[in-house]
Amino acid sequence: MTDKNQDGVGEKYRALFEQSVEGIYLHDPEGRILDVNRMACLQSGYSREELLGLTVFDLHPDKAPRKDILDQWRQWPVEQRFTAEGEHLRKNGTVHPVEITTGRIRHQGRDLLLAIIRDISERRRIEHRLRESEARFRSLFNNAAEGILVADLETRQFVYANPAICRMLGYTEEELTRLGLRDIHPPESLAHTIAEFEAQARGEKILAPDIACRRKDGTIIYADINTALVDLNGRGHNIGLFSDVTARRNAETERLRRQKLESLSTIAGGIAHDFNNLLLGVFGNIELARMNLPDGHPSGRYLDSAGSALERARHLTGQLLTFARGGDPVREPVDVRAMVREAVLFHLSGTSVLPRFDLPPDLWPVQADKGQIGQVLANLIINAVQAMPSGGCLHVSGANEENSKEGRAFSPPGQWVRLSIRDEGTGIPSKIIERIFDPYFTTKQNGSGLGLAVVHGIITRHGGRIGVEATPDVGTTFTIFLPADPAAAVEDPRQVPGTDQPSGQKSRRILFMDDNDAIRKLGVSMLNVFGHTVVIAQDGQEAVAQYTAAMEQGAPFDLAILDLTIPGGMGGREAVRKILAVDPDARAIVSSGHSTDPVLANYRDHGFSGKLVKPFTMAALEMEITRVLDKD
Repeated sequence: MTDKNQDGVGEKYRALFEQSVEGIYLHDPEGRILDVNRMACLQSGYSREELLGLTVFDLHPDKAPRKDILDQWRQWPVEQRFTAEGEHLRKNGTVHPVEITTGRIRHQGRDLLLAIIRDISERRRIEHRLRESEARFRSLFNNAAEGILVADLETRQFVYANPAICRMLGYTEEELTRLGLRDIHPPESLAHTIAEFEAQARGEKILAPDIACRRKDGTIIYADINTALVDLNGRGHNIGLFSDVTARRNAETERLRRQKLESLSTIAGGIAHDFNNLLLGVFGNIELARMNLPDGHPSGRYLDSAGSALERARHLTGQLLTFARGGDPVREPVDVRAMVREAVLFHLSGTSVLPRFDLPPDLWPVQADKGQIGQVLANLIINAVQAMPSGGCLHVSGANEENSKEGRAFSPPGQWVRLSIRDEGTGIPSKIIERIFDPYFTTKQNGSGLGLAVVHGIITRHGGRIGVEATPDVGTTFTIFLPADPAAAVEDPRQVPGTDQPSGQKSRRILFMDDNDAIRKLGVSMLNVFGHTVVIAQDGQEAVAQYTAAMEQGAPFDLAILDLTIPGGMGGREAVRKILAVDPDARAIVSSGHSTDPVLANYRDHGFSGKLVKPFTMAALEMEITRVLDKD
């Protein structure tokens, strides 16, 4: 009974042995194979009889040292199992990966070893595909142009960050994975971001444009954030794709700012033009009144003060027009020494800053637009005053330089007037000094960032150079080079001629065209003082008709003074073209309150012989008439 029972048990175990889905090897401590099951044969490609003639070492492709393995087997305790991965060599020479579970057993009074071989080829293939998939994902994750942040839905802490988001925000990946939503969004965008994060947790797909993000250094950038809900390790996570749109936003802001500036420029230009017409009326009438007063009259000093105030008002309109147009300079010979002294004294008036001048009397004249260079000086002087809130000295020096070496204060060879304006302020930090001429760059809380950009533009349009040097706690020096014109004759237009006609001055027949009735009347009065005969016209069409009629009557005009701009009618540019068609030898002077108009800068190219910038004085008027008519 006992034998039968034992035989039955043996048959059961044999059946299980043979039907196992894993290969089973029984071998002695020397590695000789004593028994195998059907799956071992299928795995190896050998028959049972062939395997029983081999050792387990014959199935190892790595040819591991037999002695080392035998020593390990002898040290294993009975009934303990060991599992490891390895490779088996098939009969056909191919190798397949396996997982081997081995242990010592007692069988029929002998110590034997039992090896269970599991073919893991499919598992390896799956793992390989997973690794490839993970590698592709990791490559996409690491090389994506967009920043990627993955946040836990419950804690709102970041768990993954790709290199792009690290560069975007200025953190390392390790730093970001210690942060959360509140750490990268400023207060103005945090509430909105949290609300969208919660909506994402409810399964809503979110695209959030122009979200403010705070970098590690505290600066703010803007990003379009596209989010999705993902499950990682059984927990909900928010994956956000960040596209940096700071440049786009800045460009849009810049476009809007430029549109506003263009609108302001148009308004400023119109105001300045109209204001110059008004100033001309006031200037002219003050000068006429002064001429009719006897010497020593007490009202004279009041008229002189009014004239000085109007001169400053003219400078202000010049600045408005420079801002409005920023165009070609209307050049004329300028006494740099007088202009600089006047500008410094005017802008330092009422401040705690004292001027220190080093301006030689033989400083060469320059061909420059007085209004634009005046604006340059105003901006630099005001900046210097702001740099010295507790007072100090403003050092202003000038010098003539001829054939300066390239590289010395960046002036190329030629004849130049060098101006230096040095304050005693705190100096400009070296990290920003290269940007101070950039448009809209400013360190002032309420600054526009336009002042030094306009300064640089004006000097450049004059063919000059400007540079800056700064020493911390010592001061800042702006150096300007302007092309000199040593041969130019500079006359002071503020010297008003007397009531007597200049010696040898002939009476001229002059056509005076302007759309403003008050200016037409003033023009007649001013020209009559010098003995000229004046015929007026209110627009170009009338001026051409008057000029043509005078030619036909044998009493031609010696000169036409034509206003450049006539709202709704023919202006001076078209009128002079038609007049020259009638009389190719005609002399004409263009007059305009738009001092930056390119026609004034290049008046000869448009058929004019001279120019007058409103508001002009009587001296300037007669000087230009004399120059145009007596130049032959």
